[in-house]
Amino acid sequence: MKKPIFLIFVGVPGSGKTTLSKIIASKYSFSRVSTDEIKVELEDQCKKYDISELFEIQRQKFVELMNSKVNIISDSNSDKVCFRQKLVELAEEFNYDYSIIYLKNNYHELVKRVRLRKNSLDKSKRFVSEEILKKYIYDLEVPSNACVVDTSSDVQECVRKIILYLEEKYGKFK
Repeated sequence: MKKPIFLIFVGVPGSGKTTLSKIIASKYSFSRVSTDEIKVELEDQCKKYDISELFEIQRQKFVELMNSKVNIISDSNSDKVCFRQKLVELAEEFNYDYSIIYLKNNYHELVKRVRLRKNSLDKSKRFVSEEILKKYIYDLEVPSNACVVDTSSDVQECVRKIILYLEEKYGKFK
C-alpha cells in the first residue's frame, strides 16, 4: 500500500505557495494547511498569538490530517532548516512520504506580487513591505534537497513541473 504524501512548500511571500497549493490540492486530492489562514482565524477571533503558538496550531492540524492518512500540503514559508526538519520528523513519525518544494522567483516579480496584495480583499493574502520582503529573502535558508520550481513562469507550467516531479518520485496521481 502506498504511503500518503506530505508536501512542504518553501518560499518567501509572493513566491506562489498559496496559489500553487490551492490548485494542486483541488486537482489531486491534497488537504492543505496554511499558516496565513490560521493567522486570519486567530485574528477573526480577536486572539493574540506568537510564532510558537502559530506553529503549534499548525502542528495540531497536521497531526489530525495525518491520523486520517490523507495527502497534505504545508502552505507556509518554512524558511528555516529547523522548521522544515520538524515537519520532516512529523512526516516520518506518521509514516508519510515527503517532498520539499522550493518555489523561487526574482526580486522584481516578488515585489510586484506583494504590492498587488495591498488592495486584496482576501485577508489571507498578507501585504508585506519591500523592507520585510528583503528580510524574508535574506533570512531564507534555501533547501538543498528540494524540487526547485521557478514561479516566474506560467502557473499551469509550475503545477505541471511539480506534478511531474511527484510522479517520478511516487508514481501516477489520479
